[in-house]
Amino acid sequence: MELNQRQQELLKWLSGRPDKRISEIKELMVTEVSIPTLNRDLKELVGAGILIKSGSGRNTVYRISDSYRLLNAEIADSYFDKEIDDRSGNKRFNPDIFALIEESVLFT
Repeated sequence: MELNQRQQELLKWLSGRPDKRISEIKELMVTEVSIPTLNRDLKELVGAGILIKSGSGRNTVYRISDSYRLLNAEIADSYFDKEIDDRSGNKRFNPDIFALIEESVLFT
């Protein structure tokens, strides 16, 4: 799925802020967007498996899916965006990755 500019902004914004309501998302987005347009973007992202939707009505919240995080390597992107001298790696392996993979619908 090719993401439009609003969807890219939405994902960038949600990456550090999980479980946000649509009103919170609209309020903090840089691009001016109407609620119906934001709803369409969110619905497309949920349908593509990029976002997870939880709750209903006013209690509906959205977060980036674990499988999208794994496949799109957000960590690697931020690593390679830095100058070579500014890059640093982890000193040890993160064992929590196995739980993330195990729970992901990608590997069922």
